[in-house]
Amino acid sequence: MSAAFGRVAAAVVCLLVSLSGAVPAGAAQRALRWGPCPERPDDAAVRCASIRLPVDWANPGGAGFTLALAMRPANGSAPHPGPLVMHPGGPGASGVDAVLHAEQWFSPDLLGRFDLVGFDPRGVARSAPVRCSADLVDRQPFPIPATEREFRDLRAHNARLGRDCAQHTGPVSGHLDATSVARDIDAIRAALGAERISYYGLSYGTLVGERYAELFPHRVRAMALDGVMDHSLDTGEFLRTQSAGVEDGFREFVAWCDRSSTCALHGRDVAAAWDELVRRADAGELPGPDGAPLSWWELSQSAAAAFSGPHWAEFARDIADALAAPPSARAASELLPDPLAVACQDWSFPVTGAAELARYDQRNRVVAPHVRGAALPWLLVSMCQGWPAPVRNPQHPLRVRTDLPVLLLNAVHDPQTPLSWARHVAGQLGERGRLVTYRGWGHHAYGRNACTTGAVDRYLIDRLVPPTGSDCPATGEDR
Repeated sequence: MSAAFGRVAAAVVCLLVSLSGAVPAGAAQRALRWGPCPERPDDAAVRCASIRLPVDWANPGGAGFTLALAMRPANGSAPHPGPLVMHPGGPGASGVDAVLHAEQWFSPDLLGRFDLVGFDPRGVARSAPVRCSADLVDRQPFPIPATEREFRDLRAHNARLGRDCAQHTGPVSGHLDATSVARDIDAIRAALGAERISYYGLSYGTLVGERYAELFPHRVRAMALDGVMDHSLDTGEFLRTQSAGVEDGFREFVAWCDRSSTCALHGRDVAAAWDELVRRADAGELPGPDGAPLSWWELSQSAAAAFSGPHWAEFARDIADALAAPPSARAASELLPDPLAVACQDWSFPVTGAAELARYDQRNRVVAPHVRGAALPWLLVSMCQGWPAPVRNPQHPLRVRTDLPVLLLNAVHDPQTPLSWARHVAGQLGERGRLVTYRGWGHHAYGRNACTTGAVDRYLIDRLVPPTGSDCPATGEDR
């Protein structure tokens, strides 16, 4: 295993949380005491608070943890339709940080009407972050074992790592699933004194939103889900569909290079140049910043990260530099995924052994001949083999009964949450959902142009549901 891969795995797990004290906690405390945010003590536009919640909602009198929140009160004079709770995704993204930088997330119209509320989900940042021993994380095996012995070693390593994380983190480490987070959100709603909430979720935040809508449909005023996760796919389809999404991003990148003189690879066979990098990686001839060889898995991760912007011009320069010389410090291994151990409690990925993983690998290479597969899903499936925490929220068809259709928003060329996922979720929702398609590129669609922003703003502010089949044109190409 390369040291570079170990650092990727380290970033995946070690960003996950601090010790949660086993202090008895009942249901959520019912009042929030808002005060200055430690990061912005002189900024009166944002306020911070915390709330004590049960680790296990089935045992509200047991161990507890403290969840961090931030609020940006509406700054307009028009009537306020109540709080807008946001989840920026990840897993591992901070909702508190998002509120502190709200102008980078939402339009002035939305910020003028809503009290924007963000929180650090359990296991993240200020809300009992997961802590694991760095030496174990750094020894994370390559995600696709070549032999049955390597598969057994992978399971044994993951079991040791999971126990280590639980030891250093406390009981919250076994209750990080979207169902628990959805119940936390409803405790926030109650503490805010709101009968219903509006909700905006991005990427993994859409899975949390879907779960909240299933559990508390009568508490949903409006719900916008951007970059939609499909929580009904089995292991093979989860890997295949996201691999196809990254390969689609690669084709779009190649097409841009062919027509754009600003591409560092313009006039060259871009696919052949990339394939040469992959060949060097397979041969152990592609050194990372520390001199350790990079793998095709790390190259695939760098591609998915670049296509999520998209950041095509920078990606093209990186490929050209890597072909000419060893990669710089801006190379593939620097583009690290968010913590994924959370997801081992949201997905069941039963795998019988290395032979089954090899079949998935071959299937992925058919739909993704250049990128070979999506790196993050591979890491998730790999890490969850032998992980000791139970799967508390396994995949299932979505069942939602909100009175207002849930708004779904997705880009056509999204490498992280492919459009096929959003379409499948829309099919599961039926009349309870409405999909707006952005005809462009990147991971998330809100804020790309006036069309996508307006569709979400009108829906959240005035509860105006877009017509069936709505779409928005692409704006620009390289970000």
